[in-house]
Amino acid sequence: MRPYGEEQDWGRAFRRLLERHRRDDGSNWGGKSLERATRGYVSHQWVGHLRSGRIREPSFGKVVAISRAMGVPLEAWLKEDSDRPGS
Repeated sequence: MRPYGEEQDWGRAFRRLLERHRRDDGSNWGGKSLERATRGYVSHQWVGHLRSGRIREPSFGKVVAISRAMGVPLEAWLKEDSDRPGS
């Protein structure tokens, strides 16, 4: 986790989640699939902006919606690569 006061890189965290967590059928999550899974709450354009880092501070509601859709806990957004075993 980042120390208090240090800025979270949400785009990097999101790209890491996309690399590590697949859909139930084994395919990658994409903008359209996340838009469908969130019933339009998170648009595919917004997903692209988050992935690219253009969105620097996503709303809590959208982070929750993506987490639920992907089946990952909110804490997964905060884990660094160094948290992985063997790193």
